[in-house]
Amino acid sequence: MDIESSVGAQYLELLKEMLFGNYKRAERVFRSQAGPMVHICAIQKVEPSSIYNTIAKTPALKSYIINSEHLNALYIEFYDNWFLFYCPPDSKINLGVDTFNQSLDSAAIQELTAFGKEHDIKNLKELQFDIFIAMYETYYELIGYTFLLNEDQLNRIKLVNTYKKFYKNYIDLSAEKSIDVSTHVGSFSWIYYFEIHAIKLMAGELSSLEIHDVATNTGNFPLLLSQLADNHLLPFNAKAICCSDYNEVTPSKIFSTLQDSLGIFNCQIRVEKIDLWEPKPSLLNADVIIANDILEHFTDSDSEAIFHTLWMNTKNILIIHVPIEDTPNRFYGHFTNFTNDRLFAWAAKLPSCENLTHQIMNSVCPNVNYDKSGFLFLKRKPSLNI
Repeated sequence: MDIESSVGAQYLELLKEMLFGNYKRAERVFRSQAGPMVHICAIQKVEPSSIYNTIAKTPALKSYIINSEHLNALYIEFYDNWFLFYCPPDSKINLGVDTFNQSLDSAAIQELTAFGKEHDIKNLKELQFDIFIAMYETYYELIGYTFLLNEDQLNRIKLVNTYKKFYKNYIDLSAEKSIDVSTHVGSFSWIYYFEIHAIKLMAGELSSLEIHDVATNTGNFPLLLSQLADNHLLPFNAKAICCSDYNEVTPSKIFSTLQDSLGIFNCQIRVEKIDLWEPKPSLLNADVIIANDILEHFTDSDSEAIFHTLWMNTKNILIIHVPIEDTPNRFYGHFTNFTNDRLFAWAAKLPSCENLTHQIMNSVCPNVNYDKSGFLFLKRKPSLNI
């Protein structure tokens, strides 16, 4: 750092102390993937309007007040820099199951992007994955300061809350109760519920199934399958549940943490490391392969190649889900976007493939109005032995 930058950093720190006093702050300062220097500061208390009124007439600054469900914030642009000073509303600073779960990871940045589009703010319309990381890290750090919890304690509470929410949502959907599918957990709760009931229809004569959840990430789906199986709530018999990820340590640790809190389920989950280009032969053992929200994280050509690789390793059933987006959502790390037509075109190229997607859409949960786009339900045609 040169002398000029060092002096600038000192003045910025002095300014923050004058504005925010001794309130706890969680900060990230970095050169963003999009180019500008970014300063994100979560504060236990901030009054954006008082700061805005002080600086609003400064010619070199563009500033905006943001008031949304998860953000009480001041956004400032200054040449090649932008600043976000924010505090969560009081209602969002709690550790309850309905608030402090995995949905919180993406809530604030979704609102930030929506504000950018509404006000045509280029920096906020084109947020990248590094901003997503900085937003949820500072948000959680501030909650940790508030409740005097360290990162491990916060993660444990969030994991348990998230899983409890998934399980409750499944029970509610089974009882034909509505859930909030606008949140991350709500959206995936519906995806899992729909896929489970699609598997029941597609499995047909198979008396028991081995299911493999590819690129499982935090493992919410296999864990849900495991507890549903334990409680005799699965509409089919799961003889084995397997999941895989490029970093198999993450789901393994999460399962261990959750079972410490929730108890060990009798239907155990096997965790494997996977290379999506050259999967292990064990993938061939699965009756059902599920790949939820994976393909959008690769370039067009790589995504289609992985899609074909998954099909070549499919013994019976392959289920795909991707988000339908006009453009790839870069703050989630998406690199390609999909339409339903594109998915069907890909499926049409697969050898020995029966596309049952339309049949599933018409037969499974026909009276439910949640989003059914972005799915493929594919089944291998039986071979003809002559």
